[in-house]
Amino acid sequence: VSTQSTWGLPNMVLTEFEVKAVTPGTDAQGRVSLRIREEGAGRENPAAGSTSHRTFIGHASDPDIVQASAKAFLDAVNRYVHFRDHAEDNRCHGISSASHCTEDHPKP
Repeated sequence: VSTQSTWGLPNMVLTEFEVKAVTPGTDAQGRVSLRIREEGAGRENPAAGSTSHRTFIGHASDPDIVQASAKAFLDAVNRYVHFRDHAEDNRCHGISSASHCTEDHPKP
């Protein structure tokens, strides 16, 4: 999935996609759950012999599964954008290294 040229975001890779009917009948409500990750992103973990990737999950429901899929994708992208935009806050509040804290985001 290419998001870079449209929204100025990195390319995302769809790693999981699931559709379930949450109501019975021909007009059933569909629930979509999916996972995306930034293409090429990952942290090397030599001890485990692998690379870990940060993934973002999206969920949505709609009678039209195409619309539910689009909404779920946007939900996951919004989670990525929120994480990216708050990365400095995360570092300053002990989630990662606090070495990049500023007066706006003081070290706890």
